[in-house]
Amino acid sequence: MAVDLKTTADASKRAFEKSVATYEYTVQRAWYLEAYAYTTGAINDTEMVFLAVEKEPPYLVAVYQVPSVWAEKGHVMAARARSVWKQCNATGDWPGYAPTIQLLDEPTWHVYQYEEEYANA
Repeated sequence: MAVDLKTTADASKRAFEKSVATYEYTVQRAWYLEAYAYTTGAINDTEMVFLAVEKEPPYLVAVYQVPSVWAEKGHVMAARARSVWKQCNATGDWPGYAPTIQLLDEPTWHVYQYEEEYANA
């Protein structure tokens, strides 16, 4: 079993689920496990857990494992990243931000915050 140590402000289940999604830990997981299988010749059936350790006292610790459906998404995303990287290296054309002025969309949470603070004043 592989273990990936992650430090976090909040190691609770809900907060760490958000961290896994925000920082794409499932993609990292896929890369680590695929690299392990490639370099060792082992069958890619090794499992991985995340050891979440809080950064502040009392340094609470929790161990989490992603379900197979979420883990598979990480493998798909990692494969696509490798494909994009290969294509960019071959063509010299790297994706970036739009070269034109873009109109921003106001986040929904900001609309609600405005309504609460100013619309009823």
